[in-house]
Amino acid sequence: MKKFKGRIGIVQSLGDGVIQVSGMEKGKLGELVLFQNGDEGLILELGFKTVGVVIFGKDDIIRVGDFIVGLDRILRVPAGSYVQGRVVNALGNFVDGLE
Repeated sequence: MKKFKGRIGIVQSLGDGVIQVSGMEKGKLGELVLFQNGDEGLILELGFKTVGVVIFGKDDIIRVGDFIVGLDRILRVPAGSYVQGRVVNALGNFVDGLE
């Protein structure tokens, strides 16, 4: 994993599509996180000792004890004429193969 200045959390449990992560108590609702396998996720639940994260990818490769890093960025999806007629995913990345 690359060196990051963000907060580092550890996966505590997985279930029902939500991954519980400790060490991210100061995480923000809607904040993007990066898993050690390179997939991104989103904090959708704030708890006292853990946060709930949804992964944008396959959750079957995530294991208890894996690390995640808070990116200190809130999810934003672009809007404007440059995305008109394009296909974007939930992160706002173009997925239609056009340049």
